[in-house]
Amino acid sequence: MTSLLINESAELAKETLIRLGDACHHFPVPVSRSWVEKMIRRGTRGVKLETLFLCNRRYTSYEAIQRFIERTQNSKGLHVHLEESISPRPKTMSKTDLEKARLKFNLPEPD
Repeated sequence: MTSLLINESAELAKETLIRLGDACHHFPVPVSRSWVEKMIRRGTRGVKLETLFLCNRRYTSYEAIQRFIERTQNSKGLHVHLEESISPRPKTMSKTDLEKARLKFNLPEPD
């Protein structure tokens, strides 16, 4: 008996189904099965990988993987620019800041 769960497309059943373990090999970069399962549960950039639950096994399709890649790569306005979100951190502390920190944490003077 075929059972479809919530958020699963009946049209996915008409596509070329592959098991999740095999789906790892159909992404442009190497990914793990746990990453694939995470993309099914949580997704990325508002896009989840489509799956089908059939005979107690979860499947996806070549076409679903292709759609997932296209939607995540082409989603406009959702890309986070790391340069803008991370403030620059000083590489070294000034001697006065270092002395203040040493006194604050009651550290011994360096040799």
